[in-house]
Amino acid sequence: QKLQEQLPFYQQFAETLREQQEAEKQATYRQIQRQFAEKHEQQATINKLLNQMQTVQNLYSEVNGLRDEYRRSKAAYDKLKTTAEQQEQAFFAAQAGWLAQKLQPNTPCPVCGSREHPHPAMLSEQAPSQEQLKQSQEQHRTATEKLTAICTKGDERKKLWEREQENCRLLCQEQLTPDFLTALNYPPSAQPLSDLPTEQLKPVLTDLQQQLTQQLRALQQQAEQLGVRTTQDSINLAALAAETAAWQEKAANLKLQAEK
Repeated sequence: QKLQEQLPFYQQFAETLREQQEAEKQATYRQIQRQFAEKHEQQATINKLLNQMQTVQNLYSEVNGLRDEYRRSKAAYDKLKTTAEQQEQAFFAAQAGWLAQKLQPNTPCPVCGSREHPHPAMLSEQAPSQEQLKQSQEQHRTATEKLTAICTKGDERKKLWEREQENCRLLCQEQLTPDFLTALNYPPSAQPLSDLPTEQLKPVLTDLQQQLTQQLRALQQQAEQLGVRTTQDSINLAALAAETAAWQEKAANLKLQAEK
C-alpha cells in the first residue's frame, strides 16, 4: 500500500527526468546547429577565396598561352614579311628586264627615249610574277592581322588578370582577419596569411577546408547520436568532401608547377 501511495511521485519524477533529458538534448542540438552554421559560413568564405585564386590562375595560364602564341606568330610574321619584301624588290628590279625584252631597234626606249639599246637589262629567271607577288603580300597581310589580334587579346587578358589578382589580394585581406583565423584555430604567424603568395596560400586554405569538412562530419555524427539528423539544407558533406578533394589535387598540381 505504501508503494502504491508513492507510485505517483516516482512517475512524476520519471517524467521530470525525461523532460530534463529532452531539454538537454534539444539544447545540445541547438548548439550543434549553431556550430554547423558557423563552420558552413567559414567553409563558404574559404571556397570563395579558392575560387578567386583559381580564376587568377586560369587567367595567368591564358596570358602565358597567348604569350607563347605571340612568339610563334611573330616568328611566322617576320619570315613572311622578309619574303614579301624580297619578292617586291625582285619584282620591281625585273621590270627593266621585261621592258628590255620589248625593245626594238631604232624604237625609243619607254624609259629614257633613246633609240639605241647597246646594253639592255637582262631578265632574271628567279624574278617573281605579279601573281606570286600578290600572293606573298596577301600572306604577309594575313599574318599581320593575326599578330595584331593576338596582341589585342593578350593586352585585354593581361589587364583582366591584373585586375582579378588585385581583387584576390583585397578579398584575402578582407576575409582572412585575425578573428576569422582564430575561429579556425589557425596558429598566429609573423607574416599575415593574406600576404602569402598564391602558390603558398592556396594549399593552406585547402588544408583548412579539409579540417572544416572533418569537423562538420563530426558534428553530424553527434547530431545522429542525439537521435536527430541534420537537414540537407544545413550542410552537404558529400559535396564538400568532393570539393575539398578537388582543391587538394589543384593545390598539389600548383606545388609541382612551382617546383619546376
